[in-house]
Amino acid sequence: MRRAIRSQRRALDHLLRRRASETKTGSPQEYLRRMPIREGPPALPVEAADDHILRRFRRRARRWFVADSAVVPATAAGQHDLTVIVGSPPHVLAAIERVEHATCSAVRDLWPSFRGMAVGGVDLQPFSEALRLRVGPGIVRIEVIQPITGVTLALDGRVVVENRAYFEFVPAAGGAACGLADVRDGPVYRVLVSSGEDTWRHDGGELVRFNSGRVERVGNRFDCGAFGERLLREQVEGVRGDATEFQLVPEYPTAKAPVGRYRIEAAYDSVPPDLVKEARRVDAQLMAANEVYRWLREGAVLHAPVLHLQHRGA
Repeated sequence: MRRAIRSQRRALDHLLRRRASETKTGSPQEYLRRMPIREGPPALPVEAADDHILRRFRRRARRWFVADSAVVPATAAGQHDLTVIVGSPPHVLAAIERVEHATCSAVRDLWPSFRGMAVGGVDLQPFSEALRLRVGPGIVRIEVIQPITGVTLALDGRVVVENRAYFEFVPAAGGAACGLADVRDGPVYRVLVSSGEDTWRHDGGELVRFNSGRVERVGNRFDCGAFGERLLREQVEGVRGDATEFQLVPEYPTAKAPVGRYRIEAAYDSVPPDLVKEARRVDAQLMAANEVYRWLREGAVLHAPVLHLQHRGA
């Protein structure tokens, strides 16, 4: 943690030197407060392996893949011996399922160099048992926290040494932003990211909590999805149609059923005559509204949703 704090001070110094003409008056903190905050969509879950991830393995990971890559044909042809799988848990489970189904072999036999997974961007607890049973013992699982795409804050709860970006933490309950040296255990913080290349601070919605110097991901305040599709609340409301009550309930993957789906729990004043058609409508509109959801559906990372009727007020 102390090393990470020193690194963050260097990152702040680099940021301010890049903006030296704008920092002749006031403290660095005052300068940062003048920088506008740009709120944007959440970063996609762990899109690629970076140096922080690869350094965690004793054996240098020359071969790795993001879990949505088209790796099955090459694996079947014996052209891949992978060391690290990178992606969100549903991506990883679906990719392993596709590989094993296409080759009729376990990935542990196909990839003798297989050592670990770098996963994140979603609540890991519902996926933990399925991941453990699917890959077997001895495979390292690294949880990655990336507040914005391509910028890593922590691996397995430990803040990484990051000299390219500066992190600020804003109490979710309200209050002034602080640096890594001033965070306290307990409160939930919004994460802001600045770099020398920008004149604004980026807020991707990530919420974290500190516990004895370790970082815990709490969630993302923009995202109400469960499978890394970065589903926004207005997108869910936009597909409810005539339902008086409407919610998407995740059915998480298991070791035997490694592809999850949503269960639509809905109530209507006038029940649709064809519930299967209504579920297809919701699915189609979600794909039209959310590009990542469409990508997950078309890539067989998610099954089509099913519709369950609720009694009003249930």
